[in-house]
Amino acid sequence: MTESNEPVDSQPDSDSPYDSDEDTRRLHDLLLRATHNSYELGALTPQLDAGIRGLELDVHSDDGDLRIGHNWPGDGVDGDDALSTWLDELTNWSQANPEHAPIVLTVDLKDAIDLGQLNDLLPEPVDSWLVADLRGHVVPVLSGDAGSRENYLGDRGQDPAFASNGTAWIEVHSDGAGGIWTWVGDADGWATHERIASGWDPAVALTDDGRVLVVHQAAAGSGLYAKPGQLDGTDITWGEGVQYDSGVAPSVEWLGGDALREVHTSEWDAGQNWSWDVTWDGELAWSDNAKTDDDLDETAGRVTTTEGVLQLDGAPIRWAQKAHVESQSGSDLGTPFAAVGSGDPIQVGSWLAEDRIVRVWSFVETDALSQLPATDTPDADWYLDLTADADQ
Repeated sequence: MTESNEPVDSQPDSDSPYDSDEDTRRLHDLLLRATHNSYELGALTPQLDAGIRGLELDVHSDDGDLRIGHNWPGDGVDGDDALSTWLDELTNWSQANPEHAPIVLTVDLKDAIDLGQLNDLLPEPVDSWLVADLRGHVVPVLSGDAGSRENYLGDRGQDPAFASNGTAWIEVHSDGAGGIWTWVGDADGWATHERIASGWDPAVALTDDGRVLVVHQAAAGSGLYAKPGQLDGTDITWGEGVQYDSGVAPSVEWLGGDALREVHTSEWDAGQNWSWDVTWDGELAWSDNAKTDDDLDETAGRVTTTEGVLQLDGAPIRWAQKAHVESQSGSDLGTPFAAVGSGDPIQVGSWLAEDRIVRVWSFVETDALSQLPATDTPDADWYLDLTADADQ
């Protein structure tokens, strides 16, 4: 994965939205036949052959697998419920029909799934809103779980720390709920994201040969813990975390070779810091615990939080943006895509006036028409008549 793609949720300048020249029309200007809970209507190929260009797949996390289903994995699915199987079918059809109108694929996240795992399955994005550029392509859009949608646009956390050895970099933060998470990346962008411990207020050091040491406060109480790891590329193999002291606000830095230094504040005296000398030659050895007037700042101002979003050098920390993110009533993220259920013409009209791409799920005959009228009855005469001018 790479961060070289421009964020897909920023609108470039464009020509008139009602220009009749297809080369200058935008995705915002199309009418696309769409289905709601597409997996409940059978395989995707017959739907695509019939002119459907908006699809919805509900996705659950199930023991590390991403599976399709309404209320639970497999619910309402006829056949294989693996997300990868459905995406393969969609990709194969798209490649066999390269001149098709853009297919908007709504991935409805039914729980907090592994966004990196999902990202690996999604097609590569096209950094354009023009129909001419998007023909023959699938446009993924994330719907559903509000926290996942927010975190895809930019990870949220607190107490960030950062370390780099010139080849790779590591960001560590607490999630505000007693969990400690890491991001690991390199020149190609952020590549791995994982929860490594319970606790608060982490700090991190990284050596030139890839040794990683995270120190943090315990989830409860003032215990201080150290968790070692070994970096290989952008993956870290972690060792067991051990308590080395008690206190608050731990910090750590690499001094070169096998030497590190840890500094923290006394839990009893906020004006008093303590330090440890750490030797890492096969195993961690802690020595010379003493009072100090020193403070360590391993973040060095590079990692900040803006409205809760973690940022490195002013750019959000997040997965490569392979999908758009859908706004919904109650969780409007200001993104170009938006969705609402049947029977809310005021919201549809408001979003259309803002030049958004609007999906109406469970669309019925009396609903206001938008770009993606996602119906449960795509073969109904009323639907075919309403969408007679749909792009295909």
